[in-house]
Amino acid sequence: MNLIKTIFIILASVYTVLLIIFSILTKKPFKALIYNGLFGLISFVLIDLTSFLTGIWIPINDFTVAISLLGGLPGVILLLIARFLLFCV
Repeated sequence: MNLIKTIFIILASVYTVLLIIFSILTKKPFKALIYNGLFGLISFVLIDLTSFLTGIWIPINDFTVAISLLGGLPGVILLLIARFLLFCV
């Protein structure tokens, strides 16, 4: 199980670096990063608010909030995949 956590941390780190590189290549990098982070945070909150209906939830802690802010929607999807793989929920 420790190997899976390490793989997901590496994937999240690689995604974050690629996101920063592609944001720099756009004409407005800060705007792209802010929109991506807000979209990820909004999707994270929506998943958490609808957890009583769907049964799908992500625990709220520093790590998950950071991944959703830095990773955006792909970061939240990565968190959901990690949740299902690690805890078989």
